[in-house]
Amino acid sequence: MALLAVCADVFGPGNVDAVYLDHGLRSPDGVAQDIAVVRGYCEARNIGWTVRKLPIVAEAKRTKDGLEAAGREWRYRMLAHLCKIRRYTTVLTAHHRSDSAETVLLKVVRGSGQGLSGIRRTRVYNGVTILRPFLDVSKTELHSYCDLQGIPYVIDESNYDVRFSRNRIRQRVIPELQEINPEVERELIRFASRIEDMSDYIRSQLPLQWISTEKNDHIVSDKMNGEHRTLQHALLLEVMTRLSLIPSSARVNSLIQLLSELPGKKIQLSKRWYVIRTTSGLRFTPVA
Repeated sequence: MALLAVCADVFGPGNVDAVYLDHGLRSPDGVAQDIAVVRGYCEARNIGWTVRKLPIVAEAKRTKDGLEAAGREWRYRMLAHLCKIRRYTTVLTAHHRSDSAETVLLKVVRGSGQGLSGIRRTRVYNGVTILRPFLDVSKTELHSYCDLQGIPYVIDESNYDVRFSRNRIRQRVIPELQEINPEVERELIRFASRIEDMSDYIRSQLPLQWISTEKNDHIVSDKMNGEHRTLQHALLLEVMTRLSLIPSSARVNSLIQLLSELPGKKIQLSKRWYVIRTTSGLRFTPVA
């Protein structure tokens, strides 16, 4: 709500649309309370608003990538779709410093193949620019701003459900780390930023000509075999990004191991893709 209020003040209420995304994971009463707050604020300020329900549970079952990954993919897919309809080019999200610090720790404990970067300030998704202007602001500061400005907001009760890994980090791990260093969120983001800069440099050096397509297949040249493992890792991450696969260290390591196998060896990388070791490299082929 803080982001919505700031955008309406800066751009004018008539130039802003709010979108409430229902992931289908919370109680109907909680969702109805959220929608009532959004509707009341938007109608009072003449801001356009809409509600969309996302098939998160079904998507997670289909891809087997988990609820969080399915939610992230569908959120941006829906936002990009609405932008195309309304001829918007930009989406702003209210991710804040605490969100980014949690993301860094999640990547550490999960062995993410995407590196240790936090939430990026900008991103382009299906031609739509995603901006996150609050990444330097803590959740506490946003709450204080809303209280000071009289901006209504609600607390998502599911944030306290420690069955979810992010919530466990938010409710238990971060507070413990703050006992050691009250500025641990800021330090985690600084650390991740340095890793991000290194990752960007490595990505800029990738020999993208080693990735080719043939109908629905994606092929990574055997020229990558024998290259430094860091380059192999980055090149395989690039392919997985193109295939909308959730990168992980386990997946990357299985592909690097496949490079050492004889031609004809095949592994199923996900429900949608398998990979064949060929005489010319690795061939990513859709599951029939």
